[in-house]
Amino acid sequence: MRLSTLGVHNASVSSLLSKQAELAQTQQRISSERKFRTAGENPAGMAQSLALESAQAAHARLGANVTTLRHRLSAEESTLAAVDDNLTRVRELALQANSAALSSEDRSQISGELEQLYARLVDLANSDDGTGHYLFGGSRDGDAPFASSGGAVLYGGDQQARELAIGPGTRMTDGDSGDAVFLRIRTGAQVQTAASNTGTLALSGLASTGGGTQALTLSFSGGQYEARAADGSLVQSGSYTAGDSISLPGVRLSLKGSPADGDSLVLKPGGNQDLFAQVRSIIDAVQAPVGTDAARAQAQTLRSSALSALDSGMTHVSSVRSSVGTRLASLDQVESQLGALDEQLQTTLSDVRDIGYAEAISKLELQTTALQAAQAVFAKVQGLTLFNYIR
Repeated sequence: MRLSTLGVHNASVSSLLSKQAELAQTQQRISSERKFRTAGENPAGMAQSLALESAQAAHARLGANVTTLRHRLSAEESTLAAVDDNLTRVRELALQANSAALSSEDRSQISGELEQLYARLVDLANSDDGTGHYLFGGSRDGDAPFASSGGAVLYGGDQQARELAIGPGTRMTDGDSGDAVFLRIRTGAQVQTAASNTGTLALSGLASTGGGTQALTLSFSGGQYEARAADGSLVQSGSYTAGDSISLPGVRLSLKGSPADGDSLVLKPGGNQDLFAQVRSIIDAVQAPVGTDAARAQAQTLRSSALSALDSGMTHVSSVRSSVGTRLASLDQVESQLGALDEQLQTTLSDVRDIGYAEAISKLELQTTALQAAQAVFAKVQGLTLFNYIR
């Protein structure tokens, strides 16, 4: 078989260039820390790598949602804790105001602090999350949701709560609307003293006994009472002695003092009352005149009824706060699960895409040796000609 000098030369050049290309590719992979850089090098590996990277990006978005939820819910929990402290102080002051030994100056001081607590409650309801978004505005979180107007507090937010995805098919609300926290509070029955009362009959306590409560008027005369419905029909009657309790359908009234003949109490069934109105009722009760025994009895009834409503409000706030705590605890679990999945995805992606340094370095050394050998052969081939052989 005849081999031309040109043929041997071209074969040596081709081998040399091939080994140089292989070495350069290995060097590039080590530099980029990747087994492949294009789909052409490994179509299946590139497709799997892209799918894993897409899954990582989706998990990153879920992780960002978890961070946002934790920030918002933690801010809400702290705010509700402050609301609870505020209402606890309101309750303490209302109980202090029950003392008959208080001077007008004492009542004025209590009233002044209650006004401050009322204003503070409005401020808390207008808390934001530190990023310019109000906690209790619902979906309208760009403006303060509550505003005082004419002795009442108006709500400018809505009843919507934003939801963020935390997993496939799983979403969580990032807070509670002001309507749900501060406005729609179910209270028990309320009692009012007739303005015309002249005796010392007063409400000292109010307790729900289950079941519905209807509107009733209790009239007292000669040591007896009658409870009549709005249509005048008699619902219940009995005797009354100062300090007795009267159990009516759905409610038990703890009473003190002695009624004058013709004195009456009005029982109203429970309904929704906002938290601000509950605190305002206590302020009004503390500011009510107490110049006569009858006036003091009326103020006592106002305070007791308002305290019963406030207790409902405090229970409601505690329930919302508990719900926030439950969501925060759920986020801990979600965060742990996302972390484990992210680690698994990264491990799988690394196996598919990332080079093994020990194997790559070993391959680089072998390719370097092969290239050096090819270069040596090429140098020798360069010197092999017929004239050199003749010489």
